[in-house]
Amino acid sequence: MKKITKRSKKIRITYIAAAISSCFIMLLASPWVYTAKANQSEGYFVAELNGEKVGAARTEEEINEAFKEARRKMNSESETLTFADTELKIYKQNKVTGIIDSNDKLVESMYAVLSDATIDVKSEAYMVNIDGFTVTLASKEDVVALFDAATAKYNKNNKFTVDIVSLGDSDSTLTSQMVSADIEAADKNTVASSEDEKGNSTDKKNDKEEEKEIKLGMSGITFEENVEITQCYVDSSKVISVEEAIEQVTKEKEKNQIYVVESGDCLSVIADKFDLRLAELLAMNEGLKEDSFIGVGDELIVTVPEPELSVLVSKIKNFDEDFNLPVEYVYNDNEYTNYENVLNEGKTGYRNVTAEITYKNGVEINREILEEKVITEAVAKVVEVGTLTPPTYVKPIYGGYLSSDYGARWGTVHKGIDWACPIGTSVFASCGGTVVSAGWRNGYGYCVEIAHPDGKHTRYAHLNEVLVYPGQTVAQYEQIARSGNTGNSTGPHVHFEILVWGVQQNPNNYLQ
Repeated sequence: MKKITKRSKKIRITYIAAAISSCFIMLLASPWVYTAKANQSEGYFVAELNGEKVGAARTEEEINEAFKEARRKMNSESETLTFADTELKIYKQNKVTGIIDSNDKLVESMYAVLSDATIDVKSEAYMVNIDGFTVTLASKEDVVALFDAATAKYNKNNKFTVDIVSLGDSDSTLTSQMVSADIEAADKNTVASSEDEKGNSTDKKNDKEEEKEIKLGMSGITFEENVEITQCYVDSSKVISVEEAIEQVTKEKEKNQIYVVESGDCLSVIADKFDLRLAELLAMNEGLKEDSFIGVGDELIVTVPEPELSVLVSKIKNFDEDFNLPVEYVYNDNEYTNYENVLNEGKTGYRNVTAEITYKNGVEINREILEEKVITEAVAKVVEVGTLTPPTYVKPIYGGYLSSDYGARWGTVHKGIDWACPIGTSVFASCGGTVVSAGWRNGYGYCVEIAHPDGKHTRYAHLNEVLVYPGQTVAQYEQIARSGNTGNSTGPHVHFEILVWGVQQNPNNYLQ
């Protein structure tokens, strides 16, 4: 039997005490020691953010809440909206023991990782959309300053101010409107004076009296384009200064527009109206030439310098003016549409007018008469016009080539067009009509002349064979002869003339 001495007993007691003390110290040093001896399946959850372990918690909910708090902390420290590249993974550890972090430590660990992963910083801004053209400004005050600058030229007395209001139900979608403080005050006074304490109307004026109370001067300012303002967060590099926005929005740029031809217009006049060279106007309108015919109501493309934001100003004015009544037309079914006969010249009247005039960027675009007092009556001009469609004229042969055009030739005037072609080429009527003559005609050789419903005549000369007779009715494109080289001719060809009241005209002005 081993003998236990007092010394060895003392050493054993000391060792046990030391072991107990060590365990107690380790327990105090750890935030929490998870023991699940009773149910090892419970375990705990580990959080991994962007591939880096950031701590552990008892539940997934605690980790998610800590992540939200870390994000809130990050955003609260900046006046801008901060975005970070994040990938949070949570997985379970089915261990008997494990170290669980406090909420504060878990938040701090996540915050540190998020700070390193910041990829973008967004500033609060206001995006102004003007029919698809956009500028982005730093504040609502900058937006107001932009619109103030755009309207300053037309709002010299500062009668109207810019107001930014909500558009629809969304607080982040806005628009602009021009507000008159004078009108607002007047509206309030009108409501107050026209209702008694019970809300009953006390205004003695009737509608007709109110219509006569027309206030002269500026009545309104607005923008022609649709303006939408959106409150948003954008990259700060996309936000521009007020000065730059004013430059972009108010600077005039060349824009294509449609111009409707008016009475008295010709191509050179239209070009002058829009400060264009005639060549520029022709280049904008495909197929248009210097000698092209244009009529009232035709549409041409022109360029007009305009800013991105056009200001519309309405003004009510009172003035005296001459005026004419609309032209009255009398229709003649026996005449062609190019026929016009003035039956009554009419008479100009004189009147006093109150009108609302609308200006676009300072140029009048509309005038609406609100009230007028005729001083001298006007008489309408009466014009007789035809309704029949005029006949058309076409080249009288297929093929051939132009050998001599209308105009000066060999010291004289060539009064037709020559197309060189083989003898026997089919010649047809340029326009439907009645054959006036068909046969030999001095220098013309064999010749056919046809009278047409619009009073014109066509002549076909130097023919080899005539296939029609006087008095015969022929249709357009109907064969009338075969080409030849008869009379005073220098080679096989067809000579073609168009006569108006017996005088040869340039066929090029009539041929389609």
